[in-house]
Amino acid sequence: MRCGSCGIQNSIKDGFCKSCGAAHIDNEHHPRLGQYRLLSRLGEGGMGIVYRAYDEANEREVALKVLHPHLLKQENLRERFRREARVHGRVRHPNIVNLLALYEDEEHMALVMEMVHGQNLRDFLRARHKLTLGELLRIARGVLQGLEAAHRLGIVHRDIKPGNVLLSEDGRVKLMDFGLAKPESGEDDLTKSGATIGSFRYMSPEQILNQPVDARTDLYSLGIVLYEMCTGKPPFDAKGSGAGEFEIMEKQVRETPLDPRKRNKRIPESLARLIMRLLSKRPEARYADCAEVLRELDRIEREERPDRVIAVRRKASASAKPQQVASPVRDEISRPVAATLPTSDRKRRLAVIGVGALFALAVVAAMLWREMRQPPSPPPTRHEVAENKSAPVVSQPATPAPAVPTKKAEHASMRKIQRHKNRPVPRMSLTFSRAHRLKRFDGTRSNAAEAHEFRGGSRTFFKSLESYRWKDKLRSYKQGWLRLSFNVVQSMSRIVIHRASVGGRDFSGGHITLGIMNSRGKYYRIFERRDRAIDRPVTVSIPKALRLDIKSVELRFRSPEPITIGPIDLLP
Repeated sequence: MRCGSCGIQNSIKDGFCKSCGAAHIDNEHHPRLGQYRLLSRLGEGGMGIVYRAYDEANEREVALKVLHPHLLKQENLRERFRREARVHGRVRHPNIVNLLALYEDEEHMALVMEMVHGQNLRDFLRARHKLTLGELLRIARGVLQGLEAAHRLGIVHRDIKPGNVLLSEDGRVKLMDFGLAKPESGEDDLTKSGATIGSFRYMSPEQILNQPVDARTDLYSLGIVLYEMCTGKPPFDAKGSGAGEFEIMEKQVRETPLDPRKRNKRIPESLARLIMRLLSKRPEARYADCAEVLRELDRIEREERPDRVIAVRRKASASAKPQQVASPVRDEISRPVAATLPTSDRKRRLAVIGVGALFALAVVAAMLWREMRQPPSPPPTRHEVAENKSAPVVSQPATPAPAVPTKKAEHASMRKIQRHKNRPVPRMSLTFSRAHRLKRFDGTRSNAAEAHEFRGGSRTFFKSLESYRWKDKLRSYKQGWLRLSFNVVQSMSRIVIHRASVGGRDFSGGHITLGIMNSRGKYYRIFERRDRAIDRPVTVSIPKALRLDIKSVELRFRSPEPITIGPIDLLP
């Protein structure tokens, strides 16, 4: 049986994929973890997959956050998961998703939480056309009351963002994901290495500078969330394809945000003042605690009309609506970019579709002929680094790493490409990448020997490199590329990209391209996707004219969020 998540054949054992850990769920199969029967898949993040489940012992519906199986092999990550359970379990409040238990056996580890039907604030804002002052105040109060309960116990959340604010169907506001939370006093195992912890668009200056944090750190992040609710975007963002993550974090530390009223005049002046004070660079200039902010919100509500519309957005597409029940996963077949036309409107008449199909055939031939005649594209020169952010993920190497081929894989070499005439063309199938290399944002090579060279950036996990011994010393950035080169010319008909996923986060502005190079050094781009990550296996068909002369395969990507890539199958 093929896994619907990673696409690997014959990998299902006891209802779970032995490769990616995903549960195989359909009308007839409901895998179990102890007393918990899995019903559907809700989402996925850097640490694990979240399922809707039924607790048969207590006869109740629950949510299970199951740790990725490749992370189970690392005791430090298992302990981090236990630590999250200890911290989260201490906080009991109506505005915090309750942790019910920690499940652990030899092959699985999961957090058992109350099941809340609804959507997170990020999806709510995308789908909402209008936002009233009363709605904003209600959401802000819920977050503040949950934070106040955590702060009272000395716990700082450190990852306040729209994706971690849950809005239930009955109107409740609940704070979730205490994976980065820490006590205000005591040692923090997440920052002992000097790494920056948090989601960079919502991090306070003291988080970025690895300085001590307290309750006011969470208030700064809340200020960014309120700013985004009022204006449609965070106060700081990158302007180009350059420094990305680091550019934003530098602005968090040094730049004064633009007054939200200059972006949206509908915002009450008193609310704008509150947001700007929350965004003060110095913690002592912010509000002292959640109670003080709550009193200020009460005053704003008395002075302003709660039904006042403060934000108007374009209506989001249906794709922005959250999914609470996992749908069956199918392979997605994608044709080469050079031979693909823009998607037509489904409402067009059949006659128009027929004409378009004939026109497409002509374009296919013309574009393929032109692409095969054009000179090879130059290799990437700058900013070719991969980004990771908030999710705590395993790092990627900055220098070429040993391949992790399958048993059928032929040894792949990164030697300079040589011409081989009249050489027999072997047919092969192997999995994923030969090497990954990083460059600094100024275009120079990174140094793997420097443990925290990319301090402030975070890491990207590559499945085939989980055993790479230097992976914990490496950091990634924003753009990257993977190249697999062969000693001899190869023949293949299709390439399967099982995953290039950001765990359901917003991939707007990101892109993924796949290309091949022949023995004469000519590069052909055969697949491209923009603004949408790859969460289901994508099969890319190679044009017949290119199949018998392949010397290297290259994947390039740019991601605005932490990205997990692989495996990638090259098939004869």
